[in-house]
Amino acid sequence: MNKLKNPPGGFDRAELSETKKLGLSASAVSPNFEIQDQAREFLVSIEANHDINTGGENLVHRPAPSKRTRNRKKVIYGDDFEFGGYRYLINSKPSGIYLRIMTTMMEQLEVCLVRWSRVFMLRFDLHTYQHTHSNQIITKFRKRLFERIKWRYQVDEIGFCWVREQERAKAQHYHFVIFLDGDRIRHSSKLNRIIKDAWETYDGNNHMPVIPRPFVFIDTHEAKKKAVYRISYLAKARGKGYRPPQTKDYGSSRMKIKGGIDDVKETRQ
Repeated sequence: MNKLKNPPGGFDRAELSETKKLGLSASAVSPNFEIQDQAREFLVSIEANHDINTGGENLVHRPAPSKRTRNRKKVIYGDDFEFGGYRYLINSKPSGIYLRIMTTMMEQLEVCLVRWSRVFMLRFDLHTYQHTHSNQIITKFRKRLFERIKWRYQVDEIGFCWVREQERAKAQHYHFVIFLDGDRIRHSSKLNRIIKDAWETYDGNNHMPVIPRPFVFIDTHEAKKKAVYRISYLAKARGKGYRPPQTKDYGSSRMKIKGGIDDVKETRQ
């Protein structure tokens, strides 16, 4: 095949004879085998020619398999966690927990304990059968839920943390914890129905499983230790990172006390 002067439009012009097309030399052809050695011209896409010359790597485009995004958050191991001069038993086995997530939850809990005489803590899980690359589903849910909670319980502030995980299932799931003024709520049954309705009626792909003993009233140090053990499950390293790099593993409230005024903002680490 002989290259000729290239025509415009990103193509190569080449000359192909029958012997060259068959990959045979003239001497290797049997005398009884008639070949018309007539030159023919054809156009070859330069881009396609590049793929052929490089082994055809770009001929078929397939999506890359889902990979775990490398996480730079520090993982700690051990049965306890130190915060504010106290050591708390945590649920860290077998994967360890992310220090940043655990610290964030503890900071929010501490602010709530300063803000309210007792804190109502509720932990729940949210499953979806439809995988999403972003966390918009949880952001929209949180806004719907908090509007209903504020109206039903007449509260202005809600502490929270959620984490995104994905293991063997085809879609991600979320673990969620909220902190409320314990003087405004007595039991979790009505609140669980509000949460279930806000999650499941919005999308038929969503499901909220039942968690035994999901809430704790925190007004003593012993109750606080019990609550810390429960929320430490959200900080576990297992299941996190299976997401696009721009998608976050967790989100939280950011409640701070500045001069007696609480500054509540959402942050995603």
